[in-house]
Amino acid sequence: MREHLKKLEPYRLPDYPRKDKIRLDLNENPFGPAPEVVNAIRNISAEDLSVYPEYDKLERKIAQYVGVNPAHVVITNGADDAIKCVFEGNVSPGDRVLMPYPTYSMYEVYSDLYQAVKIYAHYKNDFKFPLDEFLYKIDSADLVVVVNPANPTGGWIDRDVFLKILKKAEDKPVVLDETYWQFAGETFAKLVEDYENLFVIHSFSKLFALAGVRLGYVITQQRELIEKVIEPFRVSSLSVIAGLASLENLDYYDEVLAKLKKNRSTLVEEFQKRSFEAYDTETNFILVKAGNRAGFIKKHLFERGILIKHYSSPGILENFLRISVGREEDIDALFSAFRDILPSQVVIFDMDGVLVDVRESYRKAIKETAEYFTGDEVSYEEIQEFKNRGGLNNDWNLTHEIIKSRGVNISRDEVIGKFQELFLGENFSGYINREKWVLDMDVLQWLIENYRLAVFTSRPREEAFYTLKKYGADGFFDIVVSLDDVKETKPSPEGIHVILEKLGISPENAYFLGDTVDDMEAARRAGVTGIGVAPPGGDVSRYERLFKEHGAKYVIGSVNEIKGILLKLSHSE
Repeated sequence: MREHLKKLEPYRLPDYPRKDKIRLDLNENPFGPAPEVVNAIRNISAEDLSVYPEYDKLERKIAQYVGVNPAHVVITNGADDAIKCVFEGNVSPGDRVLMPYPTYSMYEVYSDLYQAVKIYAHYKNDFKFPLDEFLYKIDSADLVVVVNPANPTGGWIDRDVFLKILKKAEDKPVVLDETYWQFAGETFAKLVEDYENLFVIHSFSKLFALAGVRLGYVITQQRELIEKVIEPFRVSSLSVIAGLASLENLDYYDEVLAKLKKNRSTLVEEFQKRSFEAYDTETNFILVKAGNRAGFIKKHLFERGILIKHYSSPGILENFLRISVGREEDIDALFSAFRDILPSQVVIFDMDGVLVDVRESYRKAIKETAEYFTGDEVSYEEIQEFKNRGGLNNDWNLTHEIIKSRGVNISRDEVIGKFQELFLGENFSGYINREKWVLDMDVLQWLIENYRLAVFTSRPREEAFYTLKKYGADGFFDIVVSLDDVKETKPSPEGIHVILEKLGISPENAYFLGDTVDDMEAARRAGVTGIGVAPPGGDVSRYERLFKEHGAKYVIGSVNEIKGILLKLSHSE
């Protein structure tokens, strides 16, 4: 084996049979090709099989379809073959290939195969094409790759944006992969007539439902270059017959396209109803952010004969599911399986004092803010006494009350300003970095496999997610309701109602863990089971009496005892 091939990671094919399953994993067209295509293949003659194929008629038909000169169309053995030909004709060892990241993995495979250096322009979490970085890096590239609509991020750049890339590239070869172009509604193939360095790649695998036939094509002025590196009879006569029949029955595919777009919208809406972050695309798939539940979902769907794709590698798509758009019955089966897979009960957590020990963060900010405005010492015991009175779940309000109790007249906004200065600091450099995560990750992993999980906190959203992400816990929670998401905070049950409504779970199947009387009052008013968590260092017996007076069903000394409580409850049912 050649030395550089030892390090090359090949494209991994599924190692399980896919027939007779609901296939939502590889972006195939579930409606299949037009009936006339199947009939055309059924009616092949012995001569069709015994004679080498001819390509002129199909290339002319393709040219008519996309509006280019027939001389600029070269059919290939699928789009992957087209990519390989462009690389083989343009890339030498050591050349630098610029591509967005993440992108279709075969561009990385072929870069490695031809010993090129990969340069990336990185998508951010918003999945918008990284144009500025891309344009900046073109100067150092020898070949430029754009996938539009993008795979796997699903976005689309318009003609003006792509022209900026073409013009910046000057005479460098530019690959424009438009495998999914029909779903976006526009191809830039005609630009080939004006740009000699442009290679546009199309496929019959997606909309035309010929993934099993392997038929693609390159549109370029450099036909001779492609013909120098491509096999002379690379596409079978069966593929040619299927391709011609497809292009002669475009009305069928227009109808299929309309169905796929409608079903794509349905997929997004149904996932959002279930409180998942679902992202629409300009392709025939959607993206769903499933957090640490992603692998669990894929596994259990697989067991039910439903195939989807799960991105597990670190990056902006980590723990995302990619789900191809199916038929109506496929979508019904998918969400029927989801009803079985997703737990029917939810555990809702307050954050401060439950998930996070805030004695060196929030409590310290309360103490020092109050002392700053009063000039008096404020003890942690006094702070806790104010907490225990109820009605002061918001720490800004609590701090303001302590200050007013000392006879100091100061506005709430001034209190908030000083408090945030201490707690957040500059760019989250304040006391927020002193708090400690409490819930053991093995307990959290057990919980996510058995319950829907949520957070209801009086923190502002930005601060809540900062802490969850800092401790790698954000992917465990199906929904987070923060101060920014409710009109009234605890003891109002509004946040709990929001969670139950979005998850479609009834109050009798919900548990709320909190460390204050306001938390327990919120649980009681919402009709859910309240579980009090004694503050770190607090007397459990004292808080058991206090919390049960305000509706708590159980009281524990640490959030990590929740597994034992839930197991006991499940065994008693």
